[in-house]
Amino acid sequence: MSSSASDSASQFKEKAQQLYDCGKVQESYFILENAISRYPSDLSIVYSYLSFLQNVGENEPIATQLEGFDRSIALLLNCLTHIALGEVDSVVNMIDDFRSKREKLISLLSNNENTFDEQHHLWLNAVADSFREDFPTDDRSLERLICDIEAFQEIIPESMAGSSPATRLDTYLKRARLAREFDAVKMDVDNRLSKHCLSKDSTLAPYSLQHLETLLRGFSVDSENLDKGRVYKLKNLIEKLRETSDHVASSIKKREAKIKWKDYQTTYKNDLDRYSRGVNIVRGYGPQIFADQVIETNMATIRRLMQSAQEVIPVTIGTPSAKDVYEELTKLSSLIVQMAAEQQKKYERWAIGRIKSGYIIGSEHAGMIDDEKKIAQSLIDHFGEIDIRLLGHESQLIYSEVFSLLFERLDKPSRNATKDFKSESNKLYTLEQMMLKSKKCLSDF
Repeated sequence: MSSSASDSASQFKEKAQQLYDCGKVQESYFILENAISRYPSDLSIVYSYLSFLQNVGENEPIATQLEGFDRSIALLLNCLTHIALGEVDSVVNMIDDFRSKREKLISLLSNNENTFDEQHHLWLNAVADSFREDFPTDDRSLERLICDIEAFQEIIPESMAGSSPATRLDTYLKRARLAREFDAVKMDVDNRLSKHCLSKDSTLAPYSLQHLETLLRGFSVDSENLDKGRVYKLKNLIEKLRETSDHVASSIKKREAKIKWKDYQTTYKNDLDRYSRGVNIVRGYGPQIFADQVIETNMATIRRLMQSAQEVIPVTIGTPSAKDVYEELTKLSSLIVQMAAEQQKKYERWAIGRIKSGYIIGSEHAGMIDDEKKIAQSLIDHFGEIDIRLLGHESQLIYSEVFSLLFERLDKPSRNATKDFKSESNKLYTLEQMMLKSKKCLSDF
């Protein structure tokens, strides 16, 4: 080891000795453990550490003595992987010596029941009385605490198993193990959240988050056995997990909405492009998009587009895609209104054309032989197909005026039902035939 490294090691030993002399035993242990981790092959630091541990007298509680042996053995075992070959035998001999002393202590206690019970009452009460509200936060100290308690329990005689100190020690061990389990789960959750292991684009992310939340909820049920510090961390972690879950769910919903809307636009691209230019149906007023087509066919197509868009709405609620869907629906709805109005106009233009034709034909036959029959047939042929309910106010007036003019020239009923309904020039016959005539619908235009 270099001179600078040796000087640093000496500084660690001096600092540890100062703390030990001031009664800060645990702090001195930590200083030397730090030095050993830095200079694992320097046995002088190890020997200083062992000297502190072995300063524990025989009058100290058995638990303290056993802890000293266990720490010494663990320390020397760790040194075997770092020291030079020539130092191995001496270290192995020291390990065997410590193990022999430990076994001798346990054997002595087992053979002397009075001493055993008396000593155990001393250290067991001391341990039970040392309960603290919080457990160590670092894994190493917590694991050492659990190992110490488990070592103590191995040598508790059956006669003391049900004693109050032993029961309190069992509870303390249970809480320490729960704290260790919580720390492991917390570390896993923190790693997943901090390293973005849960991709917002993954469909499995919600299930992973739900699994983690289930694990944390399990600690909530047993939270009375967690120390206050870990209960606080548990609440914060559950809240953070819930926020992350909401964020992931929102991101997945936005992505699915975007995909759904994109699929809609791709599926109906041709129709949407065609109707995006608006509606110009009447010849002579711009592009003749629908001039030679039945408007109802186009309206049916637009209704299908609207229905498909409405099916996308539930997926897009609360996402940016919702605005696009509503804008498209508004545009399509406006087209439906325009086309319905044009369909109505086309129907009325057709009806007026039929009325004009019927009026011309009827007028031409006025005063001729059998003119009543010809006028009646003209009314049946030209007026019978018109559904007056579909006409606007002005068109209905035209219909009524022309129909009344021609209808008055027909034969009036003679109160002979059989004759009136069979006479081709009779008003009743004409009305019956007009009623039986198939009516044109808006959907025909």
